[in-house]
Amino acid sequence: MGTGPAQTAGFIPLQGHIRSPADAPPANLQFPLGLFDFAVHNGAPGSTVSIKLTFPNNLPRNAQYWKYGPTSDNATPHWYHFTRQQFNSPATTA
Repeated sequence: MGTGPAQTAGFIPLQGHIRSPADAPPANLQFPLGLFDFAVHNGAPGSTVSIKLTFPNNLPRNAQYWKYGPTSDNATPHWYHFTRQQFNSPATTA
């Protein structure tokens, strides 16, 4: 595991970072903090992981979690609404 810009976890811009997605997100989406990028290592394929994100301010009630990458039904990386997140109240963590 390296320590360069491709190996870090944290907020990254929508474009211009080595790990920014190749495709722009849908035009109706906003990412005021940028994207949160992370990698999970040493887990068994198909296992689950819990990630806790703490935001500097409360999230709006209609906040959604979107991901970019392949899915089980589409191997081509794409933007999709990730519905398995849980927002706590007040919504400063996801």
